[in-house]
Amino acid sequence: MKIEYKVIAVSIIIGLFVWVIDATMDYLYYYKEPFLSVLIPEVPSFEFYIRFTWIAFFLIYGIIASRIIAKLNQAEEELLKFKMGIERSNEATFITDINGTIVYVNPAFEKIYGYSREETLGKTPRILKSGVLPQEVYKEFWDTLLAKKVVTGEIINKTKDLRLLNIDSSSNPILDKDGNITGFLAIQHDITERKLSEGALRESEERYRKLVEFSPDAISIHSEGKIVFINIAGAKLLGAVNPEQLIGKPVIDFVHPEYQELAKERIRLMGEEGKNVSPTVEKFIKLDGSVIDVEVIAMPFTYKGKHGIQAIMRDTTDRKRAEEVLKQSEEKYRILIDNIQDGVFIIQDGKIQFVNEAFTRMGGYTMGEVIGKDFRELVAPEDLEMVAERYQRRQAGEDVPKEYEFRMLQKDGKTRTLVNMNVGLITYRGRVASMGTGKDITEKKKLESQLLRAQRMESVGVLASGIAHDINNVLTPIMLAQELLQEKLTDEESQRLLNTIERSTQRGANLMKQVMSFSKGVEGERNVLQIAHIVSEIMEIAEETFPRSIKIRTDIPKDLWTISGDATQLHQVVMNLCVNARDAMQDGDILSISAENLFIDEDYAHINPDAKIGSYIVITVSDTGKGIPPEIRDRIFEPFFTTKEHGKGTGLGLSTSLGIVKSHGGFITVYSEVGNGTAFKVYLPAITTVETLTAQEKQLELPAGHGESILVVDDEDLIREMTKKTLKAHGYRVITANDGKEAISSYSKYREKIKLVLMDMMMPIMDGSTSIRELHKINPELKIIAVSGLTEKDKLAKVYETYIHAFLAKPYTTEKLLNIIYDVMNTK
Repeated sequence: MKIEYKVIAVSIIIGLFVWVIDATMDYLYYYKEPFLSVLIPEVPSFEFYIRFTWIAFFLIYGIIASRIIAKLNQAEEELLKFKMGIERSNEATFITDINGTIVYVNPAFEKIYGYSREETLGKTPRILKSGVLPQEVYKEFWDTLLAKKVVTGEIINKTKDLRLLNIDSSSNPILDKDGNITGFLAIQHDITERKLSEGALRESEERYRKLVEFSPDAISIHSEGKIVFINIAGAKLLGAVNPEQLIGKPVIDFVHPEYQELAKERIRLMGEEGKNVSPTVEKFIKLDGSVIDVEVIAMPFTYKGKHGIQAIMRDTTDRKRAEEVLKQSEEKYRILIDNIQDGVFIIQDGKIQFVNEAFTRMGGYTMGEVIGKDFRELVAPEDLEMVAERYQRRQAGEDVPKEYEFRMLQKDGKTRTLVNMNVGLITYRGRVASMGTGKDITEKKKLESQLLRAQRMESVGVLASGIAHDINNVLTPIMLAQELLQEKLTDEESQRLLNTIERSTQRGANLMKQVMSFSKGVEGERNVLQIAHIVSEIMEIAEETFPRSIKIRTDIPKDLWTISGDATQLHQVVMNLCVNARDAMQDGDILSISAENLFIDEDYAHINPDAKIGSYIVITVSDTGKGIPPEIRDRIFEPFFTTKEHGKGTGLGLSTSLGIVKSHGGFITVYSEVGNGTAFKVYLPAITTVETLTAQEKQLELPAGHGESILVVDDEDLIREMTKKTLKAHGYRVITANDGKEAISSYSKYREKIKLVLMDMMMPIMDGSTSIRELHKINPELKIIAVSGLTEKDKLAKVYETYIHAFLAKPYTTEKLLNIIYDVMNTK
């Protein structure tokens, strides 16, 4: 119990005050000694004991008073807690005196019944009587309370606005210390909603019972292997006169012997293990001995507190016979249609309802991906208006051309050209539909295009030959004048400028030789070359001619391998890529030229059909410009295709560059992201001074995993699968995802297993940057390698420093992949 030390202290102070007063009186009237000696005598005297007695008296008084005050405070606190508990309670609470007059109600009472406290105090609980219950109930209620017993139960009360409430009530007599009743306490809980729910449940159960009993489907319940319920349709199915005829019979007796083992296993799974089983078709034996085919849908069911099984059964005997006849008929036509080389399709209400295998091969789709799809989604945007308009006219019964060409969208986004042969309107599954065939003429179109292109290139060759002749006439006096000036102007600055003119004019002359070779189909002279020299020359030209606002960076390693090639042609290739990058950039953008040694292994060669196993030099020209839109990316190498303004481009730059690189045994890849830039990679076969290891020997030296799980995220199926195969072949376990959303789901599911994520940065649905940030939220310690075709890490700087542990540029070899994974795995 808490002691009131303040009271004790005051009592001691009063005692000391009495001591001082008594000492003062003795000093004034009885003693002549100094006041201090009277106040505190050296030898205890009678007065000293009297004073000490007073102090002891006040101390004891203070202790007693302290305990009394503490008890009063404690009682007050408990009373306050009790009152606060009632005030905050969600249950209506009120107190009456011995005569039944209400003296207190809590806020919940006001809320439930609608009466304010002022309206209630002084009234009796009769204001809550609904009149629904008989008077005898209330009499028994009061008799029980007056007998000092607690009364609980459900009653019906009314609110101020005359609504009826179901109330769960508990009433208690309030007794004083002598056991006499001083009042009554009632606590009431509104259970109206619960009662309504219970009533609705009873109604629902009754409806369900009638639904089951009179359902056209046969429904039965069996427990412990015997039928305990079956509806009228079920009795009819098994050949019984009424359901009662089947109650208590073993279920297995109605199952054909061929299916009894299967039925017993299904019953065991549902009855003993509580598992769901899939629908099945079994043979049943009716009471008259006849056999029927029955479709059975069964599930675990609790019946009267026991484990049971509910089954829904349908007689499929007639349907199976009809299906068999229809199946034989359809099989004949299916074989015919599937062996046709042309695509066959049926469209109903704008949705594709049927296609043959030839059609799916044309688009690269599976049957499931096409059926139910709007046919407009498979038509190229350029032809969509024409195809949709003709479909609408055909549906309206108007005449439309029976044969016309259109471009079909493939699954990979490319197009194929088809000739549509319109069969006309047919009846398909009881409704009108449109049927047609599509003949793939893509290759024919390509051949026609190639023929046209060859004719155009022949014309270009004639034109180029004439232009080269004229330009050589222009270059000759310039070169002669430069030589003369070089003899006369001997100062350093003039010599530097003249050397620049000499190199440029010589380059121009070499280019003209190349144009002449191009026009005559002659291959240029091949020599052993250092790429660093070519890049150095291009850098000089770029720094002098490109806008100063464009930043130029180079990264050429000293140990770069050499190549065999035509310096002029390769100079043209790199220069053309740099000029294209310049035209795509704005102020402050970055042009980067880099080169590296690369060994292309079997895995990478499998992904890229232009690549061969061996040593390559990779020249990368990348920019941070506006990027190339996906819809034109496949066309940039076509002759005469250009996106530049009229008069600023011929459309021959990239097509010529590709031809040069291929003539050198190499290939070009391009990676671009709209708004973030473009990276061209030129792969050229290298001449290595060190004997190249075989693929098998290199593989033996590569670091391997020890069963660690890696999540590979890439929207390109071939890259994803080849990366998976490579990692599995080197000791890793692999989980794949084709976009960021699937990656988040897979990581959440296998979080404890996944040790590292290989994340492609350019994907649909959810890109790499967003996916990485979401993964970081789940696990800030997760190790992530970012993968991109763009080599500019500056674009990823913010994400790179915060979330990414390493960057891997596409295309990557097995060596690069395994080494970077090993480095990240072993970095703390």
